[in-house]
Amino acid sequence: MKQFLILITATLCMIVSCNNNKTGNSAADTTSKKTDAAGADDDQMKTARMKGLKGLTAGEIKALFPGELAGLQQTEYRAINDEGYEVGEAVYTAEDGKELDMAIFDCVGDAGVGKYNIMYLSAVNTQSEDGQDYQKPVDFEGVRAIETYQAKQNRYSLLFPSGDRLLVKVEGIKTGPGLVKKAAGSLSLKVN
Repeated sequence: MKQFLILITATLCMIVSCNNNKTGNSAADTTSKKTDAAGADDDQMKTARMKGLKGLTAGEIKALFPGELAGLQQTEYRAINDEGYEVGEAVYTAEDGKELDMAIFDCVGDAGVGKYNIMYLSAVNTQSEDGQDYQKPVDFEGVRAIETYQAKQNRYSLLFPSGDRLLVKVEGIKTGPGLVKKAAGSLSLKVN
């Protein structure tokens, strides 16, 4: 009984301390909450639609990859389907050591939506920074994207949704953000 009372007291103290840090609801706070709620509703509707879509074939995913990306030639391609949805991965290289790695995930069905939730939705509203490394949400061609930079490896990546089902990651090694954004912006990812 004594432990129960201590637990209740601790819980009440946490609730009171959390409420003490809140200020009155201003118009901006209310608007932000409505926008967040609308975004969450949109995300839920999108993932519900994605669960019901028919998956693309390995060939259909491969056809989305260009032979050349931002002036770099495709040197490798790999098709993956070990989790119940199709993934394509390609490597683009240049003679000067620059490299672009690209992955396209067909996020349909339960497994694909799970991947979408883990890779994208769980990270799109968070930001982290550790010295020179960072991960943050950005606007990329009208969609929310996740930008990541790892200074030691000189890696820059952009993760973004495309259409009603695809999740795309373009990562540059020794390229900087400009080439990655140029490459990602040049993609034509139309799916019937």
